[in-house]
Amino acid sequence: DKAKVRAAGALDGLTPHVATVDLPGRGRYYRLRVSPPAGQDRTEFCAALVRKGSACLLAHDGGG
Repeated sequence: DKAKVRAAGALDGLTPHVATVDLPGRGRYYRLRVSPPAGQDRTEFCAALVRKGSACLLAHDGGG
């Protein structure tokens, strides 16, 4: 929910996948993964999230 508020609409309508990771000595972290809306460049989508104050890293899906 915090990510949706910070993204100011950029995540609306997208299907999230949340992964939980426990890092020894650092605590529990949550990773949110989404695909950009159809027709939107993933690099620009990520850049838009960063401009709104979110961290964003491009992930490779392993496809060709």
